[in-house]
Amino acid sequence: VALRDLVEAYSRLGQRGEADLALTRLDELAGVDARSLTAIGVLYHDLDRQRAERAYLRALEFDASDLGARSNLADLKMRAGDLDAARLHLLAALLAHPGHPVLAYNLGSIEEERGDLDAAAEAYEGLLRAEPDHLDARRGLRRIQQRRSQEAAANH
Repeated sequence: VALRDLVEAYSRLGQRGEADLALTRLDELAGVDARSLTAIGVLYHDLDRQRAERAYLRALEFDASDLGARSNLADLKMRAGDLDAARLHLLAALLAHPGHPVLAYNLGSIEEERGDLDAAAEAYEGLLRAEPDHLDARRGLRRIQQRRSQEAAANH
């Protein structure tokens, strides 16, 4: 436990080299866990996306429902333009964490970007049923209504 806490502390401090060494030692002694691997992924998320992705995928080998690994993998995939993979990670995260507001909103955003306005509206509406004051979901629905109005006007 102490070594895992050390990995996470180094990760929070941005000390990648030290975190890697502690993670290697943890792996040798007792096996790595999902929480530690997700912390390493977060550490590399913006600096080395391939390394971050490997850490998140390894975390999911230990715990397929790990919220941090799934949502961060979705973010990496979305940033890389792989919306289908991002969508799949968000759907898997929502299966394990139903109704999670950030996941639901991100799914709506991805569906909207993919052009599946019905799925996006469904995600935003589901979020608003759970959190009626969620402003970003309301904005998302407004964007969808505007896009539908523009498409209808263009077709007439």
